[in-house]
Amino acid sequence: MSILDLYCSVDTFWQTFEPLWERELVTSGQRRRKRATRLSPSEIMTLLILFQQSGYRTFKGFYTQYVQTQLRAELPQLVSYSRFVALIPRVVLPLAVYLQTQMGSCSRPRASCSSPNCARTCVNAS
Repeated sequence: MSILDLYCSVDTFWQTFEPLWERELVTSGQRRRKRATRLSPSEIMTLLILFQQSGYRTFKGFYTQYVQTQLRAELPQLVSYSRFVALIPRVVLPLAVYLQTQMGSCSRPRASCSSPNCARTCVNAS
């Protein structure tokens, strides 16, 4: 999947998820002040997913050596590494929900190891 395809998928999810999440936060009384950022939540989530697919050992290396040098044209409003790290908590819940929606269904359970104490895992059907 290309970076653009990934971003479009994440952004489509965000456009649907964000109004529902805001409404839930308002009704539960947990709504907080929402300051504007230079990067959208979709861009933040996309970069976090890209890191997991990148092969870099550390997020700092990924961000400073790849994102800030190779993706500057795609992300003209890019923020510093420390600012990006501070923005991550804003998207942890939406990212978890997005990743859950992208999982394939279980076609059959499969033991991850031969020990009876091992958790069962699913074979991704997608």
